[in-house]
Amino acid sequence: MGADEMIDYKTRDFTQLVKYVDLVIDFAGGKVTDKTFTVLKKGGKLYSAAAQPSQELAEKYGVESKFISSAITAQKMDYGKMLVEEGKIKPNVVKTMKLKDAAEAQELVSKGGLNGKIVLEID
Repeated sequence: MGADEMIDYKTRDFTQLVKYVDLVIDFAGGKVTDKTFTVLKKGGKLYSAAAQPSQELAEKYGVESKFISSAITAQKMDYGKMLVEEGKIKPNVVKTMKLKDAAEAQELVSKGGLNGKIVLEID
């Protein structure tokens, strides 16, 4: 996906592998977000799309932290579709299911352990 090195935060302690980072964009949330503060350098930035990061920890570590979100619009969805079609974004699809099986798909996602996306097909 363009990264020089990837770390699976579920199986490896990234805080032992990464230090003095300028910017972290967090999509995991929870305890992972809190641990992220320890890898930032003073003055670094933590942007979380999962939840509002702790302002107490931000002050403790001397970093900036913000919750970021983006409203989904048809225009943004079309742009994303174009990037996929042009091969600039390559989603990792682990399973394709019928729309009628959406509840089962949600159950699979909720269990965790998937390293990719489930696509629902509309007839």
